[in-house]
Amino acid sequence: MSRKGDGPASLRATGGWTLIELLLVVALIGVIAAMLVPLLLQSIERTKLRRAIVDMRILDAEIRLYEDREDRLPDGLEEIPPGTHVDPWGHPYVYFKFGEPGWRGRARKDRFLVPINTYYDLYSVGPDGDSKPPLQNPRSHDDVIRANDGRFYGLGRDF
Repeated sequence: MSRKGDGPASLRATGGWTLIELLLVVALIGVIAAMLVPLLLQSIERTKLRRAIVDMRILDAEIRLYEDREDRLPDGLEEIPPGTHVDPWGHPYVYFKFGEPGWRGRARKDRFLVPINTYYDLYSVGPDGDSKPPLQNPRSHDDVIRANDGRFYGLGRDF
């Protein structure tokens, strides 16, 4: 004869969790986290891309205002009023005007190796911090570029 409180039923009555139940909860949390973390990282990268495009549009407007005021393009971004001259990945935005010695080798180019802008280039080297002038080069696919003299802003691979 068993006394009250003896046996498996009394262990269950204490309200505790079994090891298997705890493992199942931890596994479920792990599966949910594994699904959500990549989505969160993608969202962060999309936000950084949008931020870079907005920054570049502002810089482009500042460059055009400078040109109207001074009747010439600035020699560098340091001549533009203080603001965001660093992209969301921590790299400085690249700006140079055409006509300087060696500009043809530095100018961003489309798949036909034609410069994508007329007077100056403005771009971000993207998350990897690496870039090459022709946009078909894989190192330039993640660059955020200004092309067609400001009619296109986006990733190099999308131009």
